[in-house]
Amino acid sequence: MCRFIQNICLALAVLLTLPVSAQDTTPTPSPSRFHWEPGLQVGSPEAIAASIGAAYFEEAPGGRALFAKVTAGLNGARISVGAIATTDVGLGFEATAFVARTWRNPWTLPTNATLLGTEASILVLFARPYIGAVYQVSSEPSGPRFHAIAGLGIMF
Repeated sequence: MCRFIQNICLALAVLLTLPVSAQDTTPTPSPSRFHWEPGLQVGSPEAIAASIGAAYFEEAPGGRALFAKVTAGLNGARISVGAIATTDVGLGFEATAFVARTWRNPWTLPTNATLLGTEASILVLFARPYIGAVYQVSSEPSGPRFHAIAGLGIMF
């Protein structure tokens, strides 16, 4: 009788562990590391602008990422590349390098100028306040070649 109970217990142990083992070996799909970043911003030099960017996260999504972004506005446009670091609660930091071109009446910058710049921004939920510096590389500067920029963006 004791041998019979041992065999029943062994059979139950094997049956109970089979589904757990099968579950552990089934791969779970991982979220995409690629993420679109549309946004709007108000600031220098574009005045009012819309942007679309793409980020590639080391861990999906969140953590650190490299990104590229195109921004076009009423008074200028830019192409940016940079790095972003975010947390799970919507906080983060972004560092960007960009090439920009102005037209019409850009805020705080000369008209029809090509600029190289860098900016830093803090990410708080969907808001993205930024400050930066640009260097004018094109056409006859009528003043200083270095300029400061600032603004506020919203990411969706």
